[in-house]
Amino acid sequence: MDEKAYGEICQCLLTKQYPARATNNDKRRIREKSALFVVPKNVLYHRGYKGKVQRVVKQVEVHDLWLKAHLSLIL
Repeated sequence: MDEKAYGEICQCLLTKQYPARATNNDKRRIREKSALFVVPKNVLYHRGYKGKVQRVVKQVEVHDLWLKAHLSLIL
């Protein structure tokens, strides 16, 4: 997930506030999207099918996770 969306959803869930320049449509979109997420201990998790909870991976973390997963298969 990109940093902007991650930050907007966390901000909405933690503080019930929206970005300063958010339009009514932006606020509605953020509210609807954030209904599928929870933030325990300042880490964003997605509530999926049948209540399965998975940690959201930020875009900057993708490369490191990919390397770790593939290197563990080689070693």
